[in-house]
Amino acid sequence: MKGLDLGRTKPPVIEVIDQVAHRFAKHKMLFATQVHENVSATSLDQIRTHLDWTALRIYDINERGRNHGVVLGTKGWTPGKRRGKPATPS
Repeated sequence: MKGLDLGRTKPPVIEVIDQVAHRFAKHKMLFATQVHENVSATSLDQIRTHLDWTALRIYDINERGRNHGVVLGTKGWTPGKRRGKPATPS
């Protein structure tokens, strides 16, 4: 496995998402998790199964291999979904 494994953080990212989602189950939530540009695809896929919508953004600020980004994810809603219109990826 190559890259940052979000399942091996302390506490694991999925555990945090699940606990917050359970505690605030009646609310719409937006999660933001800081990542490195070399993030494990397997751990990203695991996070995606726990959320309704996700987007990965890597910011090309530094030289290759030193960039960071964010995984955005929602629970209880989907961005852009209004009046029956599906969200469009950006």
